[in-house]
Amino acid sequence: MSGTSGAYTVPRTYDSGTLADEFNLLPIAANTWSGVGLNITLPGAGVYRVEAEVRASVAGGGFVSARLFNTTDSVIIAQTNRLVNQLSGATANQGQNTTAPATARVAVDGPTVIRLEAMRGDQAGVQTGASIVSNPGGQTWLSYERIA
Repeated sequence: MSGTSGAYTVPRTYDSGTLADEFNLLPIAANTWSGVGLNITLPGAGVYRVEAEVRASVAGGGFVSARLFNTTDSVIIAQTNRLVNQLSGATANQGQNTTAPATARVAVDGPTVIRLEAMRGDQAGVQTGASIVSNPGGQTWLSYERIA
């Protein structure tokens, strides 16, 4: 038949965003999720691979966790909660930076905003620093690729 080609292939669509600066979690109550200022918008209906690389800094003790949140539908994206950094038994000025990845397959019915959220935990009350970090030493970013 003239004018036909093989099977239809979904055009690849992708984009990414990088956190512009450090997001300080200390002013936010412990164990409270907060958007860190990094969002991506899935442009339309389809299935997407959404990926994040999250760098966190902790000082004095405690932990930082991160997750992906679908703000359009107000739902947590399943299985994206990550313990990014935990520091136990530290002195007030002792800290560390670590990075954790998260990947999820996300199906949406239309344009959808995905937000990176984080929270800090400080059961011992000794935390002197907790932040999501993005700088030349290591970036925090979100990306997506349409896969179907």
